[in-house]
Amino acid sequence: MIRPVSRSEIFHFQKLKQKKFRKEFNQFIGEGLNLFRQVKNLPGWFHFILVEESFYFQNSDEFAGLPLNLFRSVSKKELADLSETENPQPVLFILHNRHQQFQPDFSAMQRVLYLFGLQDPGNAGTLLRTAAWFGWDAVIFSHDSVDWTNPKVIRSSMGSFASCPVYEDNRERSLFALTGKSMAGYFLDMDGDSIHQIKGTKHPVCLVVGNEANGFSGFDPFSVFSESKKLHIPGHTDRVESLNAGIAGSIALFQLAGNNYFG
Repeated sequence: MIRPVSRSEIFHFQKLKQKKFRKEFNQFIGEGLNLFRQVKNLPGWFHFILVEESFYFQNSDEFAGLPLNLFRSVSKKELADLSETENPQPVLFILHNRHQQFQPDFSAMQRVLYLFGLQDPGNAGTLLRTAAWFGWDAVIFSHDSVDWTNPKVIRSSMGSFASCPVYEDNRERSLFALTGKSMAGYFLDMDGDSIHQIKGTKHPVCLVVGNEANGFSGFDPFSVFSESKKLHIPGHTDRVESLNAGIAGSIALFQLAGNNYFG
């Protein structure tokens, strides 16, 4: 038998729907079996795993190897109260923000993605997932971007937050400045050069994806990096005005990750 969740635990977990409590407790919510599978073999992420008892025993192989004291049995109603999806999954989990305890060492990084004021959680999660897929070293969220522990970011990232270091720049873009000291900065901008014209650089690279509506308004990105360039993804602007940040950023992440790029 796994222990039933207590009222006080439910109260605590409900608080994690709010950003301020995710920051205070250094915890956030994940849900769904697919996401669970991405995280379950990585040490130190789980705080609690909430699951319907019948689902736990019917799928015991999925949970094998994890300590029993991590689990709490919950009802469908309790899962629905904690979930932010229309059709709650039978497993939901509380995760520790393990990235919070580490300070980034940019001197060892070759490719960093910086999200500048990016507000859409779906785009942010997509970019985090894509950066992990193409082997980027880290993703930095500016202090005015969406919170990376937002449940929608977590769902769309599909567990990539556990394999690609994520940092939140809460110190007025100090990480941005630190990153830029020895890096080439590339900024997605409709007025920039075609990304196909990039011939490469010997510097480590920071790709900067800006706010969906305002770009880099109010900030001079060219004051930060050792070299800087605006880039755009060429396409049929007579058919579509622009790509959204998630798609454009993903294309750039692929293009700038090519082995010949750093040759």
